[in-house]
Amino acid sequence: MKTTFKLICLAFVTIGIIGCAKSELNEAKSSEIATMDAESAKKEFARILSKAVYNEPSLRAFIKMEALKQFDRDYDVFYPSVKDKIVIDGLSFHDLLLKYCENPEVLEKIEKNMPLLNLLVPDYSWISNFCPETWDVTEPEVAVLCKDNDYINISLNGTKVGELDCDEIPDFPVIVVKNNERVRVLKNATKSSEMEYEFVDAAFDGSIDADTKALDWENYYVNIYDIEPATDYLPSSEIDANVIRAYNIFGRQNGRYQRDNIYYGMTNDIASGILNINMREFLYKIKFVNAFSNAIYDSTIEGSSRDGYFTGEYENKGKQKNIDELRGLDFRIEGNLELRFNVICGIYGGTTSNTKLVVTVPVKDLFTINKVLVEKREKSWIVWRNKYVYKIDSNCLVPKWYVVNKQLPISIGNLWNLRTSSSVVRIFVEEFDAGEEYTIHGVYTSTYSSTAGTEITDGNVKNGYGTDKTETEQVEYTIKTTNQSDDLGDVYLDYLDPVILSTNGGKYKMNIYSTGTIDMMIMPKRI
Repeated sequence: MKTTFKLICLAFVTIGIIGCAKSELNEAKSSEIATMDAESAKKEFARILSKAVYNEPSLRAFIKMEALKQFDRDYDVFYPSVKDKIVIDGLSFHDLLLKYCENPEVLEKIEKNMPLLNLLVPDYSWISNFCPETWDVTEPEVAVLCKDNDYINISLNGTKVGELDCDEIPDFPVIVVKNNERVRVLKNATKSSEMEYEFVDAAFDGSIDADTKALDWENYYVNIYDIEPATDYLPSSEIDANVIRAYNIFGRQNGRYQRDNIYYGMTNDIASGILNINMREFLYKIKFVNAFSNAIYDSTIEGSSRDGYFTGEYENKGKQKNIDELRGLDFRIEGNLELRFNVICGIYGGTTSNTKLVVTVPVKDLFTINKVLVEKREKSWIVWRNKYVYKIDSNCLVPKWYVVNKQLPISIGNLWNLRTSSSVVRIFVEEFDAGEEYTIHGVYTSTYSSTAGTEITDGNVKNGYGTDKTETEQVEYTIKTTNQSDDLGDVYLDYLDPVILSTNGGKYKMNIYSTGTIDMMIMPKRI
């Protein structure tokens, strides 16, 4: 039976008949071989292969058999690993191709130019009848496809017979010539050794036992530690008594502000007060939202240490470790992050207070390891088989709170005086790395609380946000940073924000300020 060639459009409306405008290729000249690039090598290989598979039934059967193995979890036949396999009568895949190659040097040049040369037998069963499992290899008509710029060329028995449009899917046996994207070169060939390869990701390794096969890396993670999730609650022992008192008095009432009590002693019955100069705002704790921030992993100057460098990849040859052995491994994380908190506060009269709070913290103090990655793979199927590798990466890290406990540089002397300092403070966060310096300019609105009349007790002005009118003004600010630093976002700290949100079981849920990359726990404390 002769296979009919037809195409199925994605729109399911057009079935076209491929025109067969045959044109024989001329024998390649030596100069053309010498200048052959990867693109022309791919097209020439497709032409040679199309002639070989048309005339060699055993080669069609061989390609089908290799594709069904799914060595990389797809129906790929990786040419470098199969070219020397015997197909029939002592002839290898490479030998059979040479029969249909006018000049043996051409095939040699193709192999050199395409170290990742791959044959894909596509599965179109979801839309058409052709798939590797049902491919009838007794039929000689097999189209060989290869991409040529915006077109997909169709070759049959050594001749280009047409092109596939971008919206057409074949309903006939095809082999696609392309580079393998799931494999990469591990080590180049030398005079005494062959080229070695490895999988781009162990998830593509088809040699893993069937009962443990999975495309999702999560199936290879082994939990070894029970980690309590980071909580936004604090015990009373970590909170200033003035803050707890303010929450007990005002709670979350509308029009009542906990900092009015903390800084000015205001209550439901006392409408103004004198600034408590012993209270300051503290950056108490910080926590990364997750472990995927570029700030943790990016490299600094070549030759220097990396931010968040993971020191350990542990190899165990031939035998998987048990959980107890994994617990004993020295999983470490090195490299300190320099986090800079640029605090911008308006000063009455149109100026700003612009001060940096610098925090240096090891990555190991920002994350806890809750699992390890166990790999069983062929890093190179030629020289390295059945090895276990234990690693930690960003998926193994659980963010935890890190205690900073440093005063926020708000306004003059860090005092939050509402008559002279804006009630809204802007905090920009960055992970600093040395580089070319540049300046960021911006504008934000400052808000001040002023008294209608002057009430002075012992030389101090009575005030508080809930007393009298407010004034606003536009304030310009500048921030100096570098082109190597990582912007971690910014937040607005508002005097009106609650400090404590709720209480449960003797602990207090704190208000968290998040840039989307890093969380901050900010609260007043007595100095």
